[in-house]
Amino acid sequence: MPLEFWRDIAVVILAVEIFILGLIPLVLMYVLIRGIGWLNAQAHTYGTRAREEWRRVHEQVVHYADLIREPFERMEKLVHLVSRKTS
Repeated sequence: MPLEFWRDIAVVILAVEIFILGLIPLVLMYVLIRGIGWLNAQAHTYGTRAREEWRRVHEQVVHYADLIREPFERMEKLVHLVSRKTS
């Protein structure tokens, strides 16, 4: 067989190899982009849930802080009222 025939076969084989090797990064990028989309959806779901939980905890803290603060405020008003009367 002539040398030109083997040259043409080698060029075809190299082209196929380059095509296959070029597909690997494209497939990896496709999978990464799909994964990033999934991660974005999960972050939105869990972020919303975390924000709601944080708001609930904040409301409880404010409620209990008001309960603890209320007797001190009443006492302060009483002391202020008594101090005005004695002055």
